[in-house]
Amino acid sequence: METFRASGDEQTLAAHHDGYRRLSDPVRHRRTWRYTAGIASLAVTDELTCSAAHSVALYWHFAPECTVAMEGNSVTASRDNVQVTLTCYDGLEPVLVKGREELPLGWFSDGFDTRKPAHTALFAGRIHGNAVLRTRVTIKRGWAAG
Repeated sequence: METFRASGDEQTLAAHHDGYRRLSDPVRHRRTWRYTAGIASLAVTDELTCSAAHSVALYWHFAPECTVAMEGNSVTASRDNVQVTLTCYDGLEPVLVKGREELPLGWFSDGFDTRKPAHTALFAGRIHGNAVLRTRVTIKRGWAAG
């Protein structure tokens, strides 16, 4: 963790890792989360520092009980009168995956040696050198399907 600040209805957390330094063109990943309670909004900013081209993907996992749908560059999950919408900017394309066997993705496990299909949204694309990727998460409580 680099920093954490809380002021009024806003909280900001920034952290980084260098787990991709083994690559021929090392990548440093820094993520900042900024939550604004008054509007139930989370802004996630991923800063990637590198020199060359890389394939990138941001993964968002949902509980099996969620209803998940994709529209444009947004993914919406609903459950128990709460709706969460993720919108990714900066040229990444969303894909929904559920229960994929090859290159396993889209699974949930609540215990050892058990799993059930669950949606995973991934926003994928390519970057060429340093990049900033932004995701907006909006939360609606008391939401009811129409």
